[in-house]
Amino acid sequence: MVKHFWKISLESKERYRESDVVSGIDGRHERIEQSEELMESFGSLIYIYVLFGVILCFAIIYPVL
Repeated sequence: MVKHFWKISLESKERYRESDVVSGIDGRHERIEQSEELMESFGSLIYIYVLFGVILCFAIIYPVL
């Protein structure tokens, strides 16, 4: 059985978090979850920008007609 060196047990994480030498420890899975949550909020923000752009374009072009 192959033991992967990047998999850290929960006990080791707690020991490293309490250490004075280690400033932080992040797992790849947790980092991916945080990135996905951030991208979801950016996705809704893009829709708001598009809606604002359509309203702004209509407000600029309509008085010209």
